[in-house]
Amino acid sequence: MFLGALRGNEEEVIPLIEATLAAAEAAGQGGAVTGAHWAAAVLHNGLGRYAEAMAAAEEATQDAIVYVSILVVPELVEAAAPSSAQIWPAPTCCTASGCAARTGASTRASTCGPPTTCSPRSA
Repeated sequence: MFLGALRGNEEEVIPLIEATLAAAEAAGQGGAVTGAHWAAAVLHNGLGRYAEAMAAAEEATQDAIVYVSILVVPELVEAAAPSSAQIWPAPTCCTASGCAARTGASTRASTCGPPTTCSPRSA
């Protein structure tokens, strides 16, 4: 399935992805589900179908098996790049208005630190 996806062999890979998803979801095999979504993301990115690739990559990153789901992140980035899409929404704190609300500063005078904290802009 992965080799076919890398080769862009849609006629071969799509039925394999669909069959893998059906069987793996029924059996509770999260790693196989992630692998099938990953293969779909690779295939669609290779064919220039970035919206489909992004949807598949987002599905693959939902698995709790980090060592598998982290491998799809490059596909997610590649799918998002042509459209300048935001991959994950910024936490409220990391928007200018969220920072200002938490620090009491104006939106122009503040910037966010780590996602859970806000800090005033340094000079």
